[in-house]
Amino acid sequence: MTDDMGQMLGRVLVLRVSGPFDGNGAAPPERVATRAKREGARFLLVDATGAPYIDSGGLRWLLALRQAAQAGGQRLRIAARRAGPIWRNLMLLGIPLELYGSPRRAWRAPHHPITPREDGQ
Repeated sequence: MTDDMGQMLGRVLVLRVSGPFDGNGAAPPERVATRAKREGARFLLVDATGAPYIDSGGLRWLLALRQAAQAGGQRLRIAARRAGPIWRNLMLLGIPLELYGSPRRAWRAPHHPITPREDGQ
């Protein structure tokens, strides 16, 4: 699923999803969030633009990562292809996540994510 514990790029911990977003093979969310906090990350960025889909295991992992990041005082940003299967699934669930159409937008955004209410989907 992800590249294990991610990669620090500046002050952002980037996790790239390189296959099905299913939660298998990923580091425990608590360990990822702890590393991000220890290394002074401003936020965590999950780049799911290369993933073909997200299943319930991937969603549970993502929500656990968001919770662990928030507990450490950090934010989680998610990049997914706009109108792709991951984008649609996250929007349909209506969970308030910081969702962006590309890693670049997620990286540069001050804090104006698209939410299910604003996107109209």
